[in-house]
Amino acid sequence: MLIEPNLPKPGMVVVGYESIPEADVIINELNLPALALGGEAFMVIATHGRYDEEALKQAAQTGVVHALVASPKRAGVILDQLRERGVAGMERIKSPAGLDIGAQGAEEIALSIVAEIVQERRAGRLKKASVVPREEAPGEAIDPICNMTVTIAGARYSSEHDGKRFYFCCAHCQRTFEKDPNRYAHVA
Repeated sequence: MLIEPNLPKPGMVVVGYESIPEADVIINELNLPALALGGEAFMVIATHGRYDEEALKQAAQTGVVHALVASPKRAGVILDQLRERGVAGMERIKSPAGLDIGAQGAEEIALSIVAEIVQERRAGRLKKASVVPREEAPGEAIDPICNMTVTIAGARYSSEHDGKRFYFCCAHCQRTFEKDPNRYAHVA
């Protein structure tokens, strides 16, 4: 008698605008904490400068290993900014994404990323995803910095302070709030 185990395959989540048919989930709008990830997972952030910081900040909340597709210079700037803001989980970010195989072009970069996922899995470094869905929020919020109305669904900039989520119209307002949240938290 031959017994063949049926082990779950690792999941791959691609956050960005690119269409990669082999990925389990492709996300164009950010709401990573609402994902229902199960088993081993690996997240690839390929937002190409559109919303890198917010994608990485949300990805850090999932607890999974993730890779950033960016030049070394751009990745360094983004990671430094997130560390300065006190975002936890930066040790799980790998950039540049993929193994160094001298990849050129999108297809070879994708291959190097898949090879990295295999390497991480075999080394036992892929973690089970721990994503906790957020509570349903009202449809709109007021940016506590500039008082603009922000649509919560698909909001690119948000921050949490004292158990409450605040939404912002832009990265500048978000950074201003995060420098001194107690000053602005009462406004919203």
